[in-house]
Amino acid sequence: MSESRTTNTRGLSSVVIAWAYALLPANLIPTIIARLVNDYSFDLTTAGFLATGMTLINSATVLLVRPWVRRHSRTPVALAGVAVLMLVSVAGIMLGQPGFYGALLLIAGLGSGLILGAASASISATENPDRSANVAMIFNRLVVAAAYFLVPLIGGTMNSVLLIMCIPGIFVLFTARWLPAAAEAPATDVSAGRAGKLAWILAVAFGAWSITDDGIIGLSELIAVMRFGEAGSPLVMNLLALATLAGLAGAVVTPVAEKKAGRVPLLAVALGISLVSKVIMVVAGDTALFSVVFVAWGFAFGMTLPLVFGLAAILTRDGSASVAVNGVYILGVALGPLVATQIFDLGGDGALTVVMAVLGAVTAAAIVVIALRVGREVAAAGETPSPNRLEAPA
Repeated sequence: MSESRTTNTRGLSSVVIAWAYALLPANLIPTIIARLVNDYSFDLTTAGFLATGMTLINSATVLLVRPWVRRHSRTPVALAGVAVLMLVSVAGIMLGQPGFYGALLLIAGLGSGLILGAASASISATENPDRSANVAMIFNRLVVAAAYFLVPLIGGTMNSVLLIMCIPGIFVLFTARWLPAAAEAPATDVSAGRAGKLAWILAVAFGAWSITDDGIIGLSELIAVMRFGEAGSPLVMNLLALATLAGLAGAVVTPVAEKKAGRVPLLAVALGISLVSKVIMVVAGDTALFSVVFVAWGFAFGMTLPLVFGLAAILTRDGSASVAVNGVYILGVALGPLVATQIFDLGGDGALTVVMAVLGAVTAAAIVVIALRVGREVAAAGETPSPNRLEAPA
């Protein structure tokens, strides 16, 4: 294997591992909330606020480190985040006091945000950012599925969750030195300015879209219990596992489907399936229909993330677009359950259906239009598909 190919492989491996680890605390939120409520008698509101606070700090940290990681070494930022996340996990296990868990979770948001900022910037410097985003999402779905499977096997306690948040950090410690370096600043031209504007529009649109995802999925157990009685709770737990596996399948088929259909049509289909599935999920009165659309949503979710993150990764050489989209996406993840809960409390499932349907339709249209615009810009620039850049060559 040539030195260049070895470097590219190491860089991709480092990005994929760091990105999956950075998203792990957010992926474990349902389990964290359950442990706080069931094992330590936290009320649901407090547990929810802590989870939201952790995710908000994650998002803020990603956006705050954006100016640094777009131009400087990403390795120190990633290593600092790993150190914070591992120390938080070890402290929680050793102290074993519920009173400390709130503060530790908030600090965990800082650590995961540092890692995510470094990883999401680095993905734009890999040989093929589009493919890298897809590989990262496949690996993320595998890690999440493994985490959900391991928590009950190793005890199902908060210590089990903290252990799973700690151990994978060892791999990042060894691989963070391979994170691709920041690219040289591109030539200043009008196309670079357009890239920056499109990046922030995409970030806001996808962040708002994620409110519909995490808002409805966050209320899915409540909706299921309301519709189907006590059987709704175990039903949703099983469907979450199935949806995670469906998301893995969606991420796996995405690169093949994208080659045949193109990014824009495939993105429109994925967003459409997701939106229709979520709307039906809220109003479905039949268990079978609810289950089918839940799994369909998981499949579409697995397709949507690599398509959008890949689009962000090819927008700018320095990774600034990728960091912006990731940071605002996490903000939407944090706000989703809060927004959906308030709408549901005020207007019931009817209001939730209308608001989420309208928000989903508007943001999906914006995302598709941006993808179409970027495709035209790249074609006009005469660049090859791998890697694509909207900016002119430096």
